[in-house]
Amino acid sequence: MALKFYDFLVPTQRRDFSTALIEVVSYSLMNWVLFASLFAVRKAANPTALGFRSEVALLAFLFGTPSFLALMFYYIKTWRWVRRLFRPVGIRITDPAPTAWDHFFREGLSCYIIFHLKSKEMIGASYDKDSFATTYPDIQEIYVEELWVIDPVTREFIKPANNTKGVIIKLDDCDYIEMYVRPPAEVKP
Repeated sequence: MALKFYDFLVPTQRRDFSTALIEVVSYSLMNWVLFASLFAVRKAANPTALGFRSEVALLAFLFGTPSFLALMFYYIKTWRWVRRLFRPVGIRITDPAPTAWDHFFREGLSCYIIFHLKSKEMIGASYDKDSFATTYPDIQEIYVEELWVIDPVTREFIKPANNTKGVIIKLDDCDYIEMYVRPPAEVKP
């Protein structure tokens, strides 16, 4: 349960659970031993107090805790202050995002982008709430909801392009991409 939930949070290779059988079984047994012992202690303390509601609560706890642990593990790995805290003692906590692409777009920040295509063409675009970027292990593609006319020399964003619903661009078609908080003409040195 925890592995599936963590895979839901973090873009990873599709996990083949047949090869991860030892991981899954050992983690499940560890959870079972922990929660079965809690149940046994509670039943030994007051055998008549356990009713249907108590058993349902224990089952909810049994399934909810692994998901909660996976969520906490994910957030601990993404909090910068936790990584800075452990760095002086030589413990390196890696970011769960497998690529820089995933790390940047995980934040969901609005920005302006200039795509420098391999054909030497430049495309200006706005990445906002209705835009989308794929995550690892899928091919890196981005849908940007608004195209912009840009000056090819100054790279200034002039105006939004007319009659467009956006564009889908593959990273493989680009030499590189630039991201700006605002159009470059508005960015002060």
